[in-house]
Amino acid sequence: MYRSEISKPQLENSNLIDRIIVIILPNYFYEYDSVLQHLTKNKFGIVEKTVKNFKPDDVMEWKSADLESQDVWELSDRLSDGPCMLLLCQRSNAFIEMKEIAKYHNAIAHR
Repeated sequence: MYRSEISKPQLENSNLIDRIIVIILPNYFYEYDSVLQHLTKNKFGIVEKTVKNFKPDDVMEWKSADLESQDVWELSDRLSDGPCMLLLCQRSNAFIEMKEIAKYHNAIAHR
């Protein structure tokens, strides 16, 4: 999950609807249906859903960019392990709620 820096009052404003892109890594790490149910239970609207199979060439572009974050390198390796589900989700305070959902499913997937 990625977000740009925004002020705390803006982040916690329930009148603003955030849109975020959620990437569920290949299905042998996460259960897609369980994540989708958790999102809808927490009032996330799923605007668009697609499955993408990232090729090694796709992720090499990320690695060759001038990136200093080890997290991006590790993420790019996992993306090419198989099909990933990409979700465009929306709700108020999406970043706060998504943090808890991601934490829960990452623990289940032993990540």
